[in-house]
Amino acid sequence: MATLDDLRRTADGLLGSEERATMGGAAWFVRGKLYAWECHP
Repeated sequence: MATLDDLRRTADGLLGSEERATMGGAAWFVRGKLYAWECHP
């Protein structure tokens, strides 16, 4: 299973990707559109 660090490394390599802190954890956006988020079980 991928870890949060794996996701961060992958997202870092995507052009225009931006990580933002949210109330539920981290979320990743491209041009203001959400494409991945951290969720807790």
